Amino acid sequence: MKTVLSFPRELLPLRTSIRAAFLFFAFGLLALTASAASPDTGTLEGLVMDASTGIVLEGAEVAIDGADHSVSVERGGRFAIRNLAPGSHRLTFRYPGLDDKTMDVTVAAGENPRLMVELGERAIQLETFKVEGTKEGMAQAVALQKSADEGKIVAATDQFGDMANGNVAEYLKFLPGVSIDGNAISLRGMSSALTNVTMDNNSMASASSGEMNRRFEFEQLAIDGIESVEIFKTLTPDRPATNTGGSVNLKTRSAFDRSIRYSHYSVYGATRRPFLDLERVPSVRSGELIAPLMPNFNLSYINRITRNVGIYVGASRYQSFGLTDRTEFGYSYNPLDGGNPDDPVVNAWRYHIERGTNTRRSFSTRVDWKVTPRTMLSASFAWNDFDMWFNYHQQGIYLGSLAPLTADQAVLYPVSGGEAHSRAGQGYLQLSQAERNKRGETSTVTLAFEHEFRSGAKLDASTYWSDASNVYDDIRNQTYGYVYPRISGLTTGLTNLGAAIPDYYARDAAGHDVDLNDLTKFVIPSFTTEPRTASDVRKGLSLDYSHPFAIGRFPVLVKAGGSYGKRERHTRKDFLRGGGGVPVGQVQDFADTIWSGFDKNELGVPGRSWVDLRKLYAAYSDVVLPPYQSPIDGAFDEDATAAYARVDVKPTNDLLIVAGVRHERLTSENYNGTIDERGAFKSQGNYKSLNIKYTPKRDLVLRAAVSQSVGLPDYGDLLPSSFDVQPPNAGVGSRGRIDMTNSNLKTYEVLNFDVGAEYYLRNAGVVSATAFRKKFTNYITAVTQALTPETAAEVGFDIGTISDPEEYDLVYKLNIPDPGYYSGIELSYSQTLGFLPPPLNTIGVQLNYTWIDIGSIESAMSFDKNNVYQDAAIREQVSHALDMGAVKNQFNMVLNWKFKKLTLLATVHSEGRVLKWSTINPVRYFRDAATYYMNEYHYMQPRTVVDLRVEYNLLRNFGAYVQFRDLFDAPIRYTANDRFLNYARKGNPMIEIGFKGWF
Repeated sequence: MKTVLSFPRELLPLRTSIRAAFLFFAFGLLALTASAASPDTGTLEGLVMDASTGIVLEGAEVAIDGADHSVSVERGGRFAIRNLAPGSHRLTFRYPGLDDKTMDVTVAAGENPRLMVELGERAIQLETFKVEGTKEGMAQAVALQKSADEGKIVAATDQFGDMANGNVAEYLKFLPGVSIDGNAISLRGMSSALTNVTMDNNSMASASSGEMNRRFEFEQLAIDGIESVEIFKTLTPDRPATNTGGSVNLKTRSAFDRSIRYSHYSVYGATRRPFLDLERVPSVRSGELIAPLMPNFNLSYINRITRNVGIYVGASRYQSFGLTDRTEFGYSYNPLDGGNPDDPVVNAWRYHIERGTNTRRSFSTRVDWKVTPRTMLSASFAWNDFDMWFNYHQQGIYLGSLAPLTADQAVLYPVSGGEAHSRAGQGYLQLSQAERNKRGETSTVTLAFEHEFRSGAKLDASTYWSDASNVYDDIRNQTYGYVYPRISGLTTGLTNLGAAIPDYYARDAAGHDVDLNDLTKFVIPSFTTEPRTASDVRKGLSLDYSHPFAIGRFPVLVKAGGSYGKRERHTRKDFLRGGGGVPVGQVQDFADTIWSGFDKNELGVPGRSWVDLRKLYAAYSDVVLPPYQSPIDGAFDEDATAAYARVDVKPTNDLLIVAGVRHERLTSENYNGTIDERGAFKSQGNYKSLNIKYTPKRDLVLRAAVSQSVGLPDYGDLLPSSFDVQPPNAGVGSRGRIDMTNSNLKTYEVLNFDVGAEYYLRNAGVVSATAFRKKFTNYITAVTQALTPETAAEVGFDIGTISDPEEYDLVYKLNIPDPGYYSGIELSYSQTLGFLPPPLNTIGVQLNYTWIDIGSIESAMSFDKNNVYQDAAIREQVSHALDMGAVKNQFNMVLNWKFKKLTLLATVHSEGRVLKWSTINPVRYFRDAATYYMNEYHYMQPRTVVDLRVEYNLLRNFGAYVQFRDLFDAPIRYTANDRFLNYARKGNPMIEIGFKGWF
C-alpha cells in the first residue's frame, strides 16, 4: 500500500501563506551560505551569573570594546558572540545594580572559547545564601525591559515583594497601563477580552466564571510557579494579532535560572480588622459559625538533580474570609413613576451584607533536561483548584411607583429635598438572601524542545494541553440559591437621603409601624436556583526557526514559524423558580439563629432577623422548580492557525529594525443546544508590524512601532438565534432584559502606533515615557434600547411570550463602521537609591502614571427608525463604547527599604473615575403620547488602596512578617449621573501574620 502524506484539512487555507513564509526564509538561507561563520573566525560563548546569589543574569549586556557589536544574555545565562576575528578582544559585562566587569579574551580561528563570568562580589559562600528580594527583582525587570526587541515591561515575582495574595492579577496592577477588571487584567484601559494570557507562550484555558466571553480570569491561577511575567505592549509577527490590548506571558520557574538549590516556604494566617478578636463569626453557609483566621502556606523547591537535569516543585494553599457591606439607592427618571430626567426620585434603598470564603490550592512542577549543551527538553505541569462560597443578606425598602406627572408638574419628592414617601399601600419591604458555591479547576501541561545549531540557528517547538472548568451551584449543596421574603401593601418612606444610611419607616394599612425583625409578617413567594457549568479545553503546537547571518557587515536574523490551536468551549445555564413558597406565619420557623441579630458590620446598620436557607431547603427539597426562562446551552469548537515571517536587521549596533507579516485564520462552529441550531464564524487576514529600537547612547533607548491587530466577537455573541430573557426584578429594582445574539458580527481592525523613550539609571533604575494611539474601525459595541412592538418584530422576538413588554430592554451587539480612537501616555520611574548615604541607600522606589484619552465614536447610523428620541439615546451610548470599563488615570507607587534585619514594603494603587455600565430609561409624561429616552451612566469614583508589609529576620534563614492589605479600608463609591448611588466598605485591612524561611 502506498502512503500519501496529506496537508491537514484545518491548515489548507494557510498553505499559500506558509509557502510564502518559507520561500522568504529560504532566501535567507541562501544568503546564509555566503555569510556563515568562516573558519577564519571564532565564536565566544559563556555564562553570566550574580556572584552573590547564584542567579543567572538574563538580559545582561555583553559588549566588545572598539567593535560595533553587543549581545544580550539569554534565559539560562548563556551568551554567544559569533564571527569574531582572531586575536585579543576586550569584553564589558553590564547588569543593572551591579558594577561593570571588563576582561580580555583571546580568540583563535575556528575555536569556541567558553567563559564563566560572575558579576558583583562573592561575599559569602553561595550554598549558604539563598535570600532574594525586591532589589534583585527590580534589577531583573530593568534588564529584561532594556534588552527586549519590542516594547514590553516585565514583573519579576520578587519585584514587589510578597504582596500578591498568590494572585497574578494583584501582582501586575502595580505596572503602568495595567488595571484589574474584576478577576481579569485590562491593558491600556481596553476590554480584558483583548488581553491574551499565555504560559511559556502557550495558550491557557479559562472557564470565565461560566460566561461565554474571551476573558482570562486569574482567580483560578496561583503565582507560585511563575518566575516572571512579561507584558507586551507592541506587536511583532511572532505574536498573535489578537493582542490588541496587549498580551501577558507567564514564564515558569526553571532550575537553570540559578546555579544553586533554592527552597522557600511560608506559613501564615489571614483575618480582617473587624475579627481581630478571633471570635467565631457567621459563616457564608447559613446556620454555621467559623473561625475568621484562615491558615495558609506555600512551598517552592528548585534544584539541579544532576549537572544536566533540574527540577522545580511548588505547592500552596490560600484561603481568605471576605466581606463587603454596601448601601445603595435606586432612582426613577420616568415621570410616569413620579420622577424627572433632571430631578429623579429615590424609589428604593437597599443594604447588603456580603460574605465569602475563597480557597485556592495549587501544585506545579517543571523538569528541564539538557540533553546536550545546546539542546533542552522541558516538561511542566500546573494544577489550580478554586473554591468560593459566597452569600448576601439584603434589606430593601421600596416605595413603588409614585403618582404620574404631567408635563408642567414638578417632582413631588426631588432628590434635593432629602426625603421620599410612597403612596399609601404601594410600598413594600423585601429581604433578599442568596447562598452560592463557585468552584473550578485549571490544569496545564506543556512540553518544549529547544535546540541551537553551531551556526547560531535555533529551533523551538512546543505542544500544550490546558483544561479549565467552572461550576456555580447551590441545590447540590442542600441550599436554595435565592429567596425573597417580603411584606407588601405597606406605606414606606426614606428621610435623611444625604446620608449613606438613611432613616426609614414601613407602616401597615392601619398605620402601625411594622417590626422588621418579625418574620411572621413575611411571605416567601418562591425559590430560585440558577445552576451553571462551563468548560474550556485548549490544545495545540507551535514551531519556530530562526537563523542569523550577515549582509555585508549588517547582522540579520530571519525567523519563521507557525502554530495550530484547537479550542473547545461549552457553557450551560439553567434558570429555575417556583415551588409555591412559604406562606405568612411560617417563615419564622426557618429563622437563622446564627445570623439573626448579628450586628458586626462596617456601616453601622443594626442586626436583624434572617432566614436559614439550609433549613428551608431541608423542608422544601422535594418541590419542583420550573424554568422561568429558557436555558442557555452553547458549545463552540474553534480552530486557530497562524504562520509568520520576521526579519531583524541591525544596520548599526545602535539600531534594530524588526519587521514582518503574520497570517491568522480562525474558524468556529457554534452550537445552540437550546434550540438545536448551528452556526459558523470565520476570520482571517494578514497583519503587518514594524518595530524600531534605537540606542544612541549606552543608557538611552528610543522605540517606535506600528502594527495591525484585530478584535474578535465574544463566544456568546456568536450563538445562533438566541434570546436570553431576564424578567424584571423588583427586588433589586431592575428592568427586564432581553439579550440578543448577533451571529453576523465581524472582527474589527485596529491600527496601533507607539513611541517611547527609556533612560537607564545606575543602581537598577529606569525612567521611561511612552505615548500610544489606536484607531478602531468596525468596533463591536453593545447597545440597549427599550423594547417596543416595532423593534421586537424587526429582530424576530415574539413579544407575546412576556408580560409587561414596556418593562423590558433589548440588548445586542453590532459593528460600528465609524472610527474611534485611544490615545495615552505612560510614565514610569524605578531605582534603588544607592547614591544616598546609609542606611537610606537600600531604599527602592517605583512610580508610574498612566493617562488615557478616548475619542468618542460619532456614528451616523440609524438604530430606531420609529422613535427619534431613542435613536439619539442609542447613538449617545455608542459614543461611549470605547469608554466602558476604561481606567483613564492610574498612579502606582512601591517603596521598599531594607535596614539590617528589617524590611519594609509599602504600595499605593490609585485609579481614577471609571464608567462601569449604562442603562436606558423611558421618559414619558402623563397624557403625553411621545416616549423620550435618556441614559443613566454608572461611574466608579476614584479609589486609592495602600498596602504595608513588615518583615524581620529572626535568624539568617528564618523570618517573621505582618502584612496589611488595604490599610485604610478605602471605600468603594458609585454614582449615577453624578448622584450618589452606591457606597461599600470591605472591612479591611486584611491582616496576615506568618513566618517564612529558606533551606
